[in-house]
Amino acid sequence: MKLKVLLFTSIAGISYLTLSSYSGGPSASAGHVAISGCGSTGNCHGAKSTATVVGITVKDGATTITNNKYTAGKKYTITITGTNSSYSKFGYQFSATKGSSGIGTISNVPSGSKISNAGGIAVAEQSGTITAASGLSVSFDWTAPAAGSGTVTLSAAVNGVDGTGSTNNDAFNNTQVTLTENTTGISTANVENAVQLYPNPATSVLQIQLNNAGVTIGYIYNSYGQKVKEVNLAGQNNTADVAELQQGTYYLYIAAENASEKPTMIPFTKL
Repeated sequence: MKLKVLLFTSIAGISYLTLSSYSGGPSASAGHVAISGCGSTGNCHGAKSTATVVGITVKDGATTITNNKYTAGKKYTITITGTNSSYSKFGYQFSATKGSSGIGTISNVPSGSKISNAGGIAVAEQSGTITAASGLSVSFDWTAPAAGSGTVTLSAAVNGVDGTGSTNNDAFNNTQVTLTENTTGISTANVENAVQLYPNPATSVLQIQLNNAGVTIGYIYNSYGQKVKEVNLAGQNNTADVAELQQGTYYLYIAAENASEKPTMIPFTKL
């Protein structure tokens, strides 16, 4: 069976994903499905099937995100699940979008999966039929976009197939999760009491003293708004190696997951 063309369309801000069909030997078709049938051109697999149950789980380390919020620049583990009592062969696709554009970065997909590019949007999908007697479960990383990106939509489609190479018995379904940017953290008004940076200007090492134990996240951005470095913050006294940075103005972004105030960008100069 030929590899079907990956189709990706966007209508009124809704993203349509497809699952490509693969030849993987006898009874190994992964099927081909979009979030609404086969994109906007028709439902070559018929209507969606509620018999296939699709899930998206977002984890920060071992903690499952339940408040549907993300922290800018942070890496999360995404797990796509799909079950259908009639099938043990599956295909899937996942994307993170804002409007009609991809957002964030997908990485570390497992064996049997790949990252494709569909109209400039990164898509995680199977690279061959996934056989899973107890249901599909595939995990990979997604790094959230920079601060100020706003709402993000995570979309997943899973197709359960009989493996005959025909689309007649495919059972696809989809789901979406909307994440809003976490803007809790340390306010500019309190920054002088919360954080001290020295020396400023810095040449090779920036000392970061935290007077707020809730600060857990640190990133350095350049004057163009590009993230150039992640900073590990633990306890009150921390350092950041800035020797490799070019001369200019930079901003230390700090935030606290459980604080009630907004995050802030603290400027410093690299000599």
